[in-house]
Amino acid sequence: MFAPPRPAEVEKGADYVPSYHGFSGPLHTGFQESMFGGSSEPAFVESVVNLTKIRKSPDLNGGEPNCVSYVPLVSGRFFPMMNCLFNNIRDRP
Repeated sequence: MFAPPRPAEVEKGADYVPSYHGFSGPLHTGFQESMFGGSSEPAFVESVVNLTKIRKSPDLNGGEPNCVSYVPLVSGRFFPMMNCLFNNIRDRP
């Protein structure tokens, strides 16, 4: 389940494209306020764009990974990706 960035996180640089995300499921992801706020994140993004001409993407999950972007993290109770995938198919014939 993806949790879109809250207004305070958007103000700090978080962004997303709704069509790239599911809003239900066993893996909980979202932006965490503690990962933003300092000057290092915006400075890093700006440096990458200025020095390499790699673009800043609003959402890394769009299929064009050659970019710089703020990335949501797994949050809440951690479910490893393998378990999430396996639990969805284990009862199939």
